[in-house]
Amino acid sequence: MGTPGLTLPRGRRLIADSVASLLDQGMLSLLNLAVGLLLIRLTTKDSYGLYAQLYVGGVFAATVLDAVVTGPLTTVASGLPLQERHAMVLRLAHYQRRLAAALALLCGTVAAAVVAWVGADVHPLLLGLTFAAYVYGAALREYARSVSFMEGRPLAVLRMDGWYTLAVAAGLGALARFHALTLPAVMLMLAVANLVALRRQDLWPAAPQDRAAYRAAVSEVWRRGRWSLPGAMVAWATNYSYLYLAALWLGAAASADLNASRLLLMPISLCVLAWSRVARPHAVRLLAEQRHAELGRYTIASVIGVELLTFGYVGVLWLALPWLEAHVLGAKYAGLETLVLAWGGYFALNAARWIGSALLSSGNRYRMLLVSGVLCLVAMLAASAYAIPRWGVWGAVLALAVVEVLDLLLIWCILLPRARRDLRPEGAS
Repeated sequence: MGTPGLTLPRGRRLIADSVASLLDQGMLSLLNLAVGLLLIRLTTKDSYGLYAQLYVGGVFAATVLDAVVTGPLTTVASGLPLQERHAMVLRLAHYQRRLAAALALLCGTVAAAVVAWVGADVHPLLLGLTFAAYVYGAALREYARSVSFMEGRPLAVLRMDGWYTLAVAAGLGALARFHALTLPAVMLMLAVANLVALRRQDLWPAAPQDRAAYRAAVSEVWRRGRWSLPGAMVAWATNYSYLYLAALWLGAAASADLNASRLLLMPISLCVLAWSRVARPHAVRLLAEQRHAELGRYTIASVIGVELLTFGYVGVLWLALPWLEAHVLGAKYAGLETLVLAWGGYFALNAARWIGSALLSSGNRYRMLLVSGVLCLVAMLAASAYAIPRWGVWGAVLALAVVEVLDLLLIWCILLPRARRDLRPEGAS
């Protein structure tokens, strides 16, 4: 598994880990942006719209695995002694691998069926196979990343994602050079890049030797995962169903406009994710040690830092947008300025809400998150059904923003105060 990082005072170690995590996430953000911009520039709107929907399908698989494996693993194992934690990680690696294979098969089958149904200009079976390979490879790499973050080794994650970035850059360059930038080729290239990044990982034992211990480990994470899974799936539907609804009502080109404008703001979301990778294990430790005042100060500092980052990034992007439209996005994506500002407001709300959700999950408050998620999904579907047919892509962003406001108020004004009042040493509720 590797050794933990250098021994530093807790505050300095947390800052160092956060910086390494931000560098890693910044690198992945730039890579994601580059892939998206290249497809925007060199493919049709319909092709890019389909890529956006496949990407969100990959997010669905990652969300499920985080809910039932890596999320509960972080909560359970962060406080264990090193040897016990290592054993649990290896047992759950086998469990995660099996779930990843099932999800990859499901995602590939659905993608092939949908492409065949809508008659898109791509071979359904080829796309389904390559998309399944991508989902499986990404799941393996994500487990390795989560374990390294949990063990306080963000530099190991940075190295692994550096190899991934180099592999993707080389693959994209080759596909563009030989005019082979098709969706199946891109999916296959991303799958291979994930395997390149995993070449030195030792998380994949053939099978668990101690069956009883394996079942106990799976039972331990499932005790939490059975509550986090419905909430995570509801949250995914709330955050991403707009893309499929927009494609249904407005066509694939509309989903391309939505995703192109959102893509420019994705570094904000990825920075918030980087924060949560470091913050969740830290919050679990603070809760276990009953250091609630310190957790409160850390939370306030996190919200202020993330919001400053959000507004600063939106300001810089606004100034750079005319150049991006002229030299990168192209004429077919002209006029995205106001849509980018609308996404900026959404991400500011989303960042504050995400921090509250991460704190609830660190305290095992999965039932609270499930209740919050169901309410928000209902609101999302209602708002989308009303707004998208009337205002098009603007309606989709408006529906998302309304839901974020409702969820933000629910989490920060009701659920977090209640969790603090009801806090118990071990509250797997």
